[in-house]
Amino acid sequence: MDEWPSTLFDLGYRVRRIEQAVRLQSAQKATPDMIAVSNKLGHVIVAECKGGNNIDRDQDERYKQLTLEDLRIHVKIHDNGRTRHAVCYVDMADNHASLETHTEFPFTTFGRDRVELHGSLGHNAVDGSFSDVSLDGAREPTSLYPFSPDDPDYVVVPLILQELVGFVGKQDGVRADDPGTHEAILEKIHRHANLISDRHWSNLTKRVSKTIKRLLEESGDLRYYVSKLESEGYRPSTMQGLRNTCESLIVSYETQARIDS
Repeated sequence: MDEWPSTLFDLGYRVRRIEQAVRLQSAQKATPDMIAVSNKLGHVIVAECKGGNNIDRDQDERYKQLTLEDLRIHVKIHDNGRTRHAVCYVDMADNHASLETHTEFPFTTFGRDRVELHGSLGHNAVDGSFSDVSLDGAREPTSLYPFSPDDPDYVVVPLILQELVGFVGKQDGVRADDPGTHEAILEKIHRHANLISDRHWSNLTKRVSKTIKRLLEESGDLRYYVSKLESEGYRPSTMQGLRNTCESLIVSYETQARIDS
C-alpha cells in the first residue's frame, strides 16, 4: 500500500483550526472545515468540504467576504507583507460536475485514483503541485480526523469501543456514563484535539456520550461487564468478558459497513 500524498504538507502547510467559526466584518460568520497556513509560502488555504451535490448560496457569499484579518483572530499567520489567502471547496469527482456550476471558488477534487485542482488557489507553487497527484494504491490517513458528529455508527462505534475498554477496564473509579470519561475517550481518538474549535468539540463529545449510552442500553453483555468492573474493580475474567463483548460488537458494525457499501 502506497503512502498518501503529502502535497500541501511538503509546501509547509499545517492545519491550524478545524470547524472554526470566523466572524466577518459584516457581523456574519463563516465556519470552514479547515484552515491551513504555510508560513513558508505566506499563504493560507480555507477549505470547505462538500460530500453532496449542492452548495449553500449564503455560505458561498460569506466566503467571498472573508478577509485575512478575519482569519488572524483565530490563527497565527506570519505576515511578510505579501501573505494571501484562498478559499476552496473540497469535493468528490462523482459530484463535481453539479457543484462547480454554483460557485466561482476553486475545487480540490478527489477521484478514485488522483486529486485534481480545478481553478487556482492563488499561488503558482501550490497550483503547480497539483499537476500530478496520484492516489493509486494509497490508503487515506483516517487517523488524522477519525470521525465527525454526523458520521455513521459503523465509523464511530468501533473507535469508541476500542478506547472504552482501556478506560473502564483498567482505571479504577472511571465510569462509562461520566462526561469526563467521554471527553478523555475523545482525546485519545482525536489526536489533533487542540486544533478543533470549542463548538465542534462539544458536538463530538455529545456524539460520544449518546453512542455510549445507547450501546449500554442495547447490549446486556456490555452493560453487565462495565457495571461489574465499575463496582468490583479490575478482574481478569471480567476484563476478558468486556474485551470479547466489545470485539463482537465491533465485528457486527464492521460487517454492516461492508453490507451497506
